[in-house]
Amino acid sequence: MNPLGGPCSLIASVVTALAEPSLKVGDPAPPLKAAEWFKGEPVGQFDSNQVYVVESWAVWCVPCRKSIPHLTELAKQDAGKARILGFSIWESEKTDHAKRLASVGKFVEEMGDKMTYIIAADNNQGFMAKNCRMAFPASLTRWHCSPTP
Repeated sequence: MNPLGGPCSLIASVVTALAEPSLKVGDPAPPLKAAEWFKGEPVGQFDSNQVYVVESWAVWCVPCRKSIPHLTELAKQDAGKARILGFSIWESEKTDHAKRLASVGKFVEEMGDKMTYIIAADNNQGFMAKNCRMAFPASLTRWHCSPTP
């Protein structure tokens, strides 16, 4: 049983930001909503037997770019133990969603094997930015989902 309660709870976070977090330790993990999945197998819902690391990032964010090699290494090191997901949020383009997605896609393509974990972009309504971020830039959010007793 999850000691923090609920079927899926936030259990750890490392943050470097000025914004007030929208999630707190013990909160139920929100669903994942993406406009597009660029790399890796999409995650439709949390598996109660899996650990997830969900990173919020943006193409323009220097600290986010610096975290990419570390997340890639973590994905290799913890393959089969944890799923690493990178969600692009707060991109510079706010109104032209096709242009925003093209920019993210180009960046992911240019990163190639330097970015080998699951990559997605926030949906057009900004769901991930509004509901799933702990902090930004360079936030790292980890959820562990455990079966409901």
